[in-house]
Amino acid sequence: MAENHTIRPICLGSADHEPRDAYALCDTHSAFLCIQCLIEKRHLQSDLCNVIDLSNFTTKYDRAKIERIMFTQEANNKIASRENEEETIGQARVNIAQEMEKHFEQLKAKLQGIKDKCQRDMCDDFDKQLQIEEVKREKDILERMETSLQDSIDVLLEADKKGAMDSQSPEFFRYREQERHARSTVAHLKKENKTELVSRFDLAPNLVDILSGRKSLFGKTVFTSSIRK
Repeated sequence: MAENHTIRPICLGSADHEPRDAYALCDTHSAFLCIQCLIEKRHLQSDLCNVIDLSNFTTKYDRAKIERIMFTQEANNKIASRENEEETIGQARVNIAQEMEKHFEQLKAKLQGIKDKCQRDMCDDFDKQLQIEEVKREKDILERMETSLQDSIDVLLEADKKGAMDSQSPEFFRYREQERHARSTVAHLKKENKTELVSRFDLAPNLVDILSGRKSLFGKTVFTSSIRK
């Protein structure tokens, strides 16, 4: 081969070695071969391969043939490289999507836990409102009064069934006195009871910002490296 060639054909190698300078050509398969591949006969397939030493290619036609094979080799390498880039980028896209989904599920679980705790705290707060001294005292009074009135009614009904009760009997007057006392107590409680419970729920500011659209960024893809062209 002419000595003025500055770019030497490359043996693409195999799993056993990296690409290196070629010294022969398998004319049958248009494949360049290095010394190691020639010695170990890795490419040769019995009598099918026609291997020619590159030094035997001396004419301009030989040079054109070698260059064509080199250009084809380079084009195939670039195609394979681009396909590898597409596969790498595609897999990276899938990985990022899966990571986003994982974070989304984690956020949902965390938010559910926060909401559940907030709901338990809310229930505790309402229970405390029911236990304030004034409300509890009035409730106790009303419960005792209700029990007393019911007992008196039961006595009156039982006596009336037996015909032993009339509107002038002491038991009847005692019941009417309890009734007046109950009415007076209820009226007093209604007048004095000024308890007014006003409540509302305020969502956390950061969650309000998300719902209102002021914060709409879920995350950001960060590239720590890029495909080199």
